[in-house]
Amino acid sequence: MSNLFTLLKADIVNTYKLNGFKDPSNRKKAIGMFFIALTIIIICFLYIGGSAFLISDVLKSMNLLNILLVFAFALPFFALFIMDIYKMPSVLFSFRDYDMLMSLPVQNNVILAAKVIKLMLSGYMWQFLTGFPIFLVYCIKSDNLSILSIIIYIILFIILPLLPISIGSVIGFIVAKISAKMRSKNIIMIIGSFALLILIMGISFSIQNIINEQAIKNLVSSISNIESSFFLFRLYVDSVYRLDIVSLLLLILIFVIPFILFIYLFGKSFKKINSSMMETKASRSSKNIKYQEYSPVVAIFKKELNFYVHCVIYIVNTFFGMVLLFAASIAILVIDFDIEAFFAEFGQLATNAGDMKLMAAVMVFGYCIMLSTPTAASISLEGKNLWILKSMPIHPKMIFKGKIGLGLIVTLPLGVVCSVLVYIGLGLTFIQWLILLAFTISAGFLSSILGLFINILLPKLEFKSPTEVVKQSASVGVAVFAGMFLVLIPMILGSSLVLSSTSLYVLVLTGIYTLITLVLWQYIATKGVKRFNKM
Repeated sequence: MSNLFTLLKADIVNTYKLNGFKDPSNRKKAIGMFFIALTIIIICFLYIGGSAFLISDVLKSMNLLNILLVFAFALPFFALFIMDIYKMPSVLFSFRDYDMLMSLPVQNNVILAAKVIKLMLSGYMWQFLTGFPIFLVYCIKSDNLSILSIIIYIILFIILPLLPISIGSVIGFIVAKISAKMRSKNIIMIIGSFALLILIMGISFSIQNIINEQAIKNLVSSISNIESSFFLFRLYVDSVYRLDIVSLLLLILIFVIPFILFIYLFGKSFKKINSSMMETKASRSSKNIKYQEYSPVVAIFKKELNFYVHCVIYIVNTFFGMVLLFAASIAILVIDFDIEAFFAEFGQLATNAGDMKLMAAVMVFGYCIMLSTPTAASISLEGKNLWILKSMPIHPKMIFKGKIGLGLIVTLPLGVVCSVLVYIGLGLTFIQWLILLAFTISAGFLSSILGLFINILLPKLEFKSPTEVVKQSASVGVAVFAGMFLVLIPMILGSSLVLSSTSLYVLVLTGIYTLITLVLWQYIATKGVKRFNKM
């Protein structure tokens, strides 16, 4: 038991960086991150609880308050299911500290138990954030709440993570096996990260659309039969709401038995599975090796691109804006939505609906492109190896151009494709599409050069992992906010002014972006070179 507690404690401390509270040099940072995390937790709790409270009165008036119990079960259940699939390849299979843990005088079952308990604790946290606020609203609004209902809820709260872990482990094992055989082993993690982020944003926007009582009633009418749509929902409501002991026992068996089987079967082959998944097989090749020569700019660009595609956190944080743009562009084509009627409501802000379409498209394109700024971290990510780059017999401007190329390849190809999709979906004129295309190209260059400019001014060369640079460095934060400022302020001004031609306004804005880009590049090519040489 002591070994289990020690392993679990060490894993949690390393995962959540709790050692920072003991280190005087990092204590302020650790405390700051703790309060940021606490603030996010409180916001999520209030957001979900507030949404449940918003619809509770309508549900109660329709005698359907038990639907809240369905959501109190379904939301954490499916959230845990997705998270477990996402986490399994790195928590139970091919985890980083596998070699170190296997060398310790500890039984394999103890190591497995520590990993599973960590997943369960994470599951309880997600359950507390997503399901407990809804159950709390149910308790407040229910007229016949009993102590037995609360006890049953607590029992089900304890066992709820077991089934997602069991199913997620099987799917996660398959995902890990597939990704282990792929050349780019991070592709599954990248796709999963984007899918999870899009799902969270989709749920958020769906909740925000509930703005009046009629909308709530329409929603309730569409979900009134949700309890009978899935047998686990019905068993859960029967257990907590109707106090059916048979349903409770059946639900416990459904959750516990697969978990026991998973622990038993996986525990017997835990070491064998992980050892086989972590081994690398050398392949023989009789092909002649071909060496290619590249120009300095192309060589730097290929180096940057190679690092980019192998760093999951780098891609997720700098490409998500373009993924959102692509998803929105596809949605415009496939969703049955009266675009003309929507933009006609805002006709007073422009001369016609076509102008408003172009203005909206430009704002979304600019916002998503400015979110995608890999150059804001490209110099910082060199870290202690920056001296290697500086010692190369090439001018720093060549290095800068190679790094800017990475920013352009992230934004421009997908940006051009999205402009074509929006051109078709919104029914823009050909001239408006050309203007949108010109704006997209100018915004792509501005985003890349602005990010590099700020990273030269605010480099972060000392870090323990790329996550610190990509998510927590000053250069990334300043670059994103500066980009937002350069997009939102002109759009707000342009929408508030009654202009004879929105197309002309966007062209002027494109020219301003181009001018800012040239000015920033001139600084980078002169003073930026000097600052780079002094790093």
